Amino acid sequence: MPRCLLLSNRLPLAYDEELKKFVPSSGGLVSAIKGLDAKKIGYDFEWMGEVEYIGLKTTRIRSLHGEQIIISNSDLLRSRIRNMKRMHERRNSLQFALPHESSPQRIKQVVEIITAVVSSKNEVRFERCHYYKVTPTALEIEVVYFILSNNHQLHMDLQQTILLEIHQIFNEEGVIYASPTQKMHLLNKVPLEQQGSAQIQS
Repeated sequence: MPRCLLLSNRLPLAYDEELKKFVPSSGGLVSAIKGLDAKKIGYDFEWMGEVEYIGLKTTRIRSLHGEQIIISNSDLLRSRIRNMKRMHERRNSLQFALPHESSPQRIKQVVEIITAVVSSKNEVRFERCHYYKVTPTALEIEVVYFILSNNHQLHMDLQQTILLEIHQIFNEEGVIYASPTQKMHLLNKVPLEQQGSAQIQS
C-alpha cells in the first residue's frame, strides 16, 4: 500500500528531490527542516497526531491516542506529501436516503430543504444538491458544500448543525428516511391459506 504523509505547514510538495542531494547515507533529513512548524501529520492514513521532534534520522509524532510514533526520515523522503496547512477550505458531502415510495414532489421538497439549510450558513459555500442515485433500497440525495476554513473542529460543528436542522425540518414535514430493507412482491394473488385448502379438497 503506498504511503501518504499529511504535513500542515510550509514544507514544499516537491522537496524530496532537492533534499536528497544533501541527505546523508543514513537517510536522515537535513537539519534545515528542523525549523519548520509542522503540527498535524498523518502517516499511512493510520496514525494522526502532532510532530514533536524532527531529527537527522527519525521524526517523532505524538498520536491522538497518546502514544509516541517514531518514523524513519528515509520513509518520509519516499512518501507523498499533502500540505494540509495550505488547505483554505474543506469539501464535504452528505447523503440522504428516501424510500422508493417517495413522490417526485417529495424528492423535490427534500432537495429544497437541504439546499436552504446548507446555504444559510455563513461559513459554508454551497456547491450543489441533487437526487442522484437509485439503489435497491432507497432513492439517494447528495449535497456538496465547502467549509471556508481548514479547521476540522469547525467542520464537524457545522456538519452537526446542518444535520440537526435538516432532521428537525424532516420531522416537521413528515419526511422519513429509507430503511435498508427490500420488499418481495408475490405475483400469485390467491392467499396461501386458500391454496392449501384447495390442494386438500383435490
